[in-house]
Amino acid sequence: MKYGTKIRGDFPLGPYVEGMTGLDFVRAGFDNFKHWDKSYLCQEKLDGWFGVVVRGEGDCYWDNGWKQYKALQAMLPTFNDFMPHGSILVGEVGYGTPYETELAMKRGYNRFIAYDVLMWDGEVLRDKSNIERFKRLENILYSKKYTPKLQLAHTIKLNEDYKYNKELAWKMFSDIYNAGGEGLVLKEFDGKYVVNGDSKSMYKIKKFMTKDYVCMGFTKSVAPTYIEQGLTVAAMECGLFVDGKITHVTQTAGFDFEWRKKFSDHPEHYIGRVVELGGFEIFKTGAMRHSSFLRFRDDRVMEDCVL
Repeated sequence: MKYGTKIRGDFPLGPYVEGMTGLDFVRAGFDNFKHWDKSYLCQEKLDGWFGVVVRGEGDCYWDNGWKQYKALQAMLPTFNDFMPHGSILVGEVGYGTPYETELAMKRGYNRFIAYDVLMWDGEVLRDKSNIERFKRLENILYSKKYTPKLQLAHTIKLNEDYKYNKELAWKMFSDIYNAGGEGLVLKEFDGKYVVNGDSKSMYKIKKFMTKDYVCMGFTKSVAPTYIEQGLTVAAMECGLFVDGKITHVTQTAGFDFEWRKKFSDHPEHYIGRVVELGGFEIFKTGAMRHSSFLRFRDDRVMEDCVL
């Protein structure tokens, strides 16, 4: 059985206004969120892999296997020493991202950041509220011998004051953002963990970043429904100057039908122009994660767009 859940709370973003920084964009979402008057667990969202550790009658295992990853299998003895039989921990695995890889190489081990517990020592907890499960997790981690390989997610409790909740969460988000972190997850105190389903009581707040690239061209669409409407463009190819040479580093298909039509009809009007993209991460290669088109920038020149 897989014990994952999907966070589907409707936390707003933007709207984007020309010239906004990524932080401005997220702040607009904070200001548009209408439910700050509830009690929340406000937890740091780590930049790693979502992971669930299960221990039945035998040794611990990852509920999604990961047998092909030696580093992740090497983490399991730590859990065997920590978890009694009949236990399930949920958290973020420090693996698979540049930051966590560098950290693991420096420290000599991968870490696990626990933020939920669904079962402990045979007692089923997954039907209890978010706040009840978190208090139990705190007690478990603080009663055990500390190991840096297994940590508790940084968490603050927000208590039903609209302005206080918003500003305290914003300070936490800003600190995480400025340190290069991922973002936050809000969990309503009374909410439940929905195994293999959509949780409507949790809200994911991720950082948003912007960067200028050079439009290098477009890839052709193979989708019949687009082609029939004359929308021949699938994605925009974007580049940066790397060691003085313009180099393709990323692409985006995140634009509306109006722009798709313009790009399809007259691609020559846009190739060579500076384009601003927005997304959730900028990798060392210059590529952007989950990118979207924001605007063209005639106030910038190609040479401004560097890795």
